[in-house]
Amino acid sequence: MLAAVLAACGGGGTTPSNDTPSNNTPSNNTPSNNTPSNNTPSNNTPSNTSSEPEYTLKHASINAQGSIQDTEFDTPFKEYLEKATNGRLAVEIYYSGALSGQGTTFESIINGTTDCGYDAPEQYSGYFPYILLYVHPGWYYGSSDDAYNTLLEYADQYKDPFMEDNFKVMAWEISPGIGVLNNIELKETSQWQGFSVRAQAAQVDWLAKMGANGVSMSIADVYESFRLNVIDGCITGIIAFKTFSFPEVCNYFTWLPMINGATCYVFSKQLYDSFDPELQAALDDTFAYAQSTLSMNDINAQAQASKDYAAEVNPNFTYVDLTDETIATMVKNAEPEKLALVDSMNAQGLDGTGAYEWLLAHSK
Repeated sequence: MLAAVLAACGGGGTTPSNDTPSNNTPSNNTPSNNTPSNNTPSNNTPSNTSSEPEYTLKHASINAQGSIQDTEFDTPFKEYLEKATNGRLAVEIYYSGALSGQGTTFESIINGTTDCGYDAPEQYSGYFPYILLYVHPGWYYGSSDDAYNTLLEYADQYKDPFMEDNFKVMAWEISPGIGVLNNIELKETSQWQGFSVRAQAAQVDWLAKMGANGVSMSIADVYESFRLNVIDGCITGIIAFKTFSFPEVCNYFTWLPMINGATCYVFSKQLYDSFDPELQAALDDTFAYAQSTLSMNDINAQAQASKDYAAEVNPNFTYVDLTDETIATMVKNAEPEKLALVDSMNAQGLDGTGAYEWLLAHSK
């Protein structure tokens, strides 16, 4: 189904992988047995608890059990939803990509492998052009707080049809401080020549302009790829340092202020539509709660915890800032692809020009 939609969208580049598990079999580190906490749903929720859940949701997480992302979203989501639905819905959390991983969750929801989970729309070239334009290299939305508010407002105004038709967004999240992990002091664009970089689909053509080779791979495979010298660098957010232990195998992180990220927790729309109005209302309540838990205070706390972790495990870990001249060159290299994406969106009947001008007005 996804392949057919991709062809219809004219998408190229990175496509969803075909290695998504076909059987709903958790690995050894999965379903969570966390009991509900004191997070109390809204007062209009029934107070009696049913003995057996009517449906158990499979929630796919790329993060480890006990990680910041787990404590900030996965577990609170589970606990709140089970209370909000009066026990009618239960949630099993499959950690560490055991059920589906980055770049496969949207596909896994559609084929029924999982019901909800976390993924980056930009991994799916051609599916989410509005979000792809937001995360395309060349924009700078200011501080992480500004970028987050811009994302929420933009996603509300410009909705991708494929997202609207197939998914319910439970919460949006950004990754503050996106840059490139590597083992050299990467400061000049000339150093990108021949550089092999794990990147998102939106970044591949931009990297090629600077002579680098964009490589598509799961974020979970990056650690081993660095250890075996398969790649020279990885574009990622600071939050990933701790989740994937990157400072153990890297010494440098160069901030790329012209790159932004947008990830989201999504829920199967088909499954949502199959529930009665009472369950749908409880889900809506839970989604609102889930988004509220991902405040920038929480996200910035995740980033700081990752920075602290990097300093602890690798005293040689160094942050590198680019010169204004280098930043300007990188932004200029991104503009042709941004405009080509706008033209493609307009040809599909989307408001590419309007979205471009909106983002231009919000770029610093």
